[in-house]
Amino acid sequence: MAEYRSVVRVGRSVVMPLICLATIFLVAEPASTQSIQGDLNGRALSATSEQPIQGVVLTLVGQGRERSSLSDAQGRFRFSNLESGEYVLTASYTGVADESLRVAVVGGETTEIEIFFSDEAIELAGIQVTGIREGQAALLRQRNAPNITTQIATSAHGHMPDGNLGTVMKRLPGVSPTYDFGEVTNISIRGIDPNRNAVTVDGARMPSTGSGPGGRGTRIDQLPGEFIRTIEVVKAPTPDMDADAIGGSANLVPKSGLDFGRRTMGGTLGANYSVQREFAEPAGTLYLADTFGSEGRWGLVGILSHSISRAPGDIVQQRSRRGSGQEDFLVTEGPERITSFRIHDDVKERARTNLSVRLDHERSPATRFFLNSFFNYFDEEETMRRSESYGFTEPEQFGGVFPAFPGLAFAGQPLYNPEYMDDPNVQESIYQQHRPSVRFRNPRSRTLHVQPGFRTERGPWEIDSQASVSRTWNRRETLHTYLMLAPDPANGFGIGESAWRIEQEGNSSFPRFTQIGGPDAFDIDNYNIQRHVFEDRRGRDGLYGFSLNLRRALETSSPSALQAGVRFRGQRASWDQTGVRFEDGLTDFFGFDLPLTSAYRGATRDVLDTSYRYDPVGGRYAQFPWPDPRAAERSRRQNPELWIEVPDDDLAASALGLNQSDVALSEDIGAGYLSGEVTVGSLRILGGVRVERTAVSGRGVLDDPSAETLEERFAQRIRSSRSYTNVLPGVHLRWEPRRDLLLRGSVTRTLARPSFGSILPQTEIVTFEGGLGESEVPGLIAQNNVGLRPQVSDNVDLSLEYYFGPRSAISVGAFQKDIENFITQSDELLGPGNAFGPEFVGYQFRTQVNANSARVRGVEFSWQQPFEFLPGGWSGLGGFANGTYLWTRGDYADGAERGNVPGFTPRSANVGLSYETSRFVGRVGINHKGETLTGWNPNRFIKRRFDQAFTMTDVNVEARLAGGVTAYLDIRNLFDREFVNMKAPRTRPYQAEAYGMRINLGLRAVR
Repeated sequence: MAEYRSVVRVGRSVVMPLICLATIFLVAEPASTQSIQGDLNGRALSATSEQPIQGVVLTLVGQGRERSSLSDAQGRFRFSNLESGEYVLTASYTGVADESLRVAVVGGETTEIEIFFSDEAIELAGIQVTGIREGQAALLRQRNAPNITTQIATSAHGHMPDGNLGTVMKRLPGVSPTYDFGEVTNISIRGIDPNRNAVTVDGARMPSTGSGPGGRGTRIDQLPGEFIRTIEVVKAPTPDMDADAIGGSANLVPKSGLDFGRRTMGGTLGANYSVQREFAEPAGTLYLADTFGSEGRWGLVGILSHSISRAPGDIVQQRSRRGSGQEDFLVTEGPERITSFRIHDDVKERARTNLSVRLDHERSPATRFFLNSFFNYFDEEETMRRSESYGFTEPEQFGGVFPAFPGLAFAGQPLYNPEYMDDPNVQESIYQQHRPSVRFRNPRSRTLHVQPGFRTERGPWEIDSQASVSRTWNRRETLHTYLMLAPDPANGFGIGESAWRIEQEGNSSFPRFTQIGGPDAFDIDNYNIQRHVFEDRRGRDGLYGFSLNLRRALETSSPSALQAGVRFRGQRASWDQTGVRFEDGLTDFFGFDLPLTSAYRGATRDVLDTSYRYDPVGGRYAQFPWPDPRAAERSRRQNPELWIEVPDDDLAASALGLNQSDVALSEDIGAGYLSGEVTVGSLRILGGVRVERTAVSGRGVLDDPSAETLEERFAQRIRSSRSYTNVLPGVHLRWEPRRDLLLRGSVTRTLARPSFGSILPQTEIVTFEGGLGESEVPGLIAQNNVGLRPQVSDNVDLSLEYYFGPRSAISVGAFQKDIENFITQSDELLGPGNAFGPEFVGYQFRTQVNANSARVRGVEFSWQQPFEFLPGGWSGLGGFANGTYLWTRGDYADGAERGNVPGFTPRSANVGLSYETSRFVGRVGINHKGETLTGWNPNRFIKRRFDQAFTMTDVNVEARLAGGVTAYLDIRNLFDREFVNMKAPRTRPYQAEAYGMRINLGLRAVR
């Protein structure tokens, strides 16, 4: 059956584009049978100085059609392949009255015209409406596109906090953000997770900035937002575009010096402020844009930016279950016991420095060369202070019976609430380990991107080509120091044991956590150092690309063209890791009846952090004694005799990353395509086929558990390689039945390749001493699946769009994606006769598999409009709203169940209101992200995890002062919303995160 489906799929791939191309030739009659076409070229100029005017919208109406164009930095515009006859040309420039004139087009000739605006009107419009004009130009490009896209100008959305493009992109229809410490780090398109989308700069894919093998998603916060002029979100790719984006792709178009038309200098100086912790850090930008050379045909943009932001995070994580053992995992009735409780007091500091340069040369109106380049340095310091209480004590181990279930009595007092069934919001229990720890992690990355290219027109030919080189070097150093409570044998408490009360108060996601027994957990002298780890992980990633496209206008009665091209993209990534670990010598995970030893022979107080003070969640939780991992690291380097290095075991192998040392992966993708396009009246048809050939090879670690030492166990390397070919057809229809009304339809095939972290040839075997986590299995074998196939999606997209003003549009759309070879995680328990040997019976085996299929259906809408029709000062109001609604279903690996697909955001929406005058701009935006299934598991009762719906409100205010100076104020997360992750059956939060409000304020100057 699978072979039959494959044959049918290939057949469709060939037949559909052939039918489309045949249609183009049938409807496009040779020019000899019809009238010969002509062209219209023109310039928009100021009346007195005859200086060119950029950003004028030209609308040409005649011969039953309407077309639009935009004047460039030299004021030029062009309409090609026009039928002979009379036309009306209307020129619109924001803030200036429209200019209209009649023009005659003669077949076989080029008509030249000039349109003049008065100098007073142009001066009145001034630079104050630059953002408005660029937003208008982006909407025009969206309207003229042959496929379904969303395009916006970054300047039309005001100040961009920290230069993070995600703060703008999350406002777009179909785009939902992924947050990390309250910052947008990745984007999903049409609800589909970042690993199945693409982010490019001028069509060139960006490399990963991760320090280890991971996914393919691009960190949007590490790209130079100040360098970007336009964001294009492509939801239905044409054959000339890379097809590896099931959800869609975001193309970032850099600024050009030729777009400014004059020398422009400026900068920003401001501060990033966190209300929750009262952190304040600097941010600034300098930029220069200029044209030079003969007739201003050279353009230069240079931007230097630096920003620092510190984001705090107060996080609580609690695990719970019903029943008393693994056999009770399906229990959904009775008391719910908290099996572990964690409190995080985290701070993440991000520093980003970027230098971006774009050079353009317009050799002639028909030929332009460009060079994009940027260097980005990203330095992050994350300090995670975490208190964890886990190892839930089974009450029957201690005797004592209370109503409804066995209880635990200590010193004559119950440590389980006897009335628990009547008051499920209170639980008292002993946890077998209480462990404060501090992890200091310092990821750093450097990215260099160079991208030359050109575009030219030669008669009926259009040729464009570009090459790109992107290199990323990254490093992540980690220090992690753990403390463990010492025993209190006089009172019956063993290693790490203590008693706590958890009280749920109302709807708060942060229960109170109060100690009621055991050694004082807030006294450093009651702790020993359980563990100290140093880890150094390094990665390198390089992307190399080349593309060539040729387009030939055909001499036919209807405007038509053929286009063909080739593209190559190669990626080389490698990762290495070293480390050292010091342990207290405990061999039992929960510490039952073992003599206490310490990883450090000195006094625990030696590594106490005495400079830090903070009580998380507004004082709801008291501060625990925190170790200073940097002090511990200095001590172990200066006094190694005081530290006990870890013995050889599985957990040490995992902690030190020996299973990820000296691994590499390479991927080469070669592509070619052929497409055709024809316009018949108000109908435009574009279709073609793209073929991509992918070759992947990798080098991973061979895990040999029989080896005597860790070095021998992970000394061997294993290699794998494979290749595959995908045929990717596409057809796009654009129909304008009446002026300003567009109907679009697309049928395409796209794909998403497996993440690098899934296809490295690698197996990891870990044995849990005494059991670990809720599964209580003896160990875990995690093995990558090097044979994973790419996920392939057949897509149908429909859109109805109405443009009722220069900046006004409303659209509704529907889409369906049928995904085969859907990749998901698979977990199973190994039985007798497993491939790893009898000693691994009962181990959990985890890998990734191509599940049967998944289907995504969705609808989306978008509306934007300035309320210029309102009287007086009310005319400065404007609004926008958009939303995406998904239905997802998936057949999982065993084919036994259909359900929601993990990683897809089923609901997302935006609504906003703005007010603009010549001196003031104010914006309020509300972004909503619906509940998302983040972790799928066959056990639907307690194993599945969900991100709760989250709504964030942002405010942006700008006040234009004298001398080209603007004061700005940005407020993010105005109402201090929390992120909450739930675990089935959703009776209490699994993880709650509070990041607080963020404020950016400063001055921006332009001259």
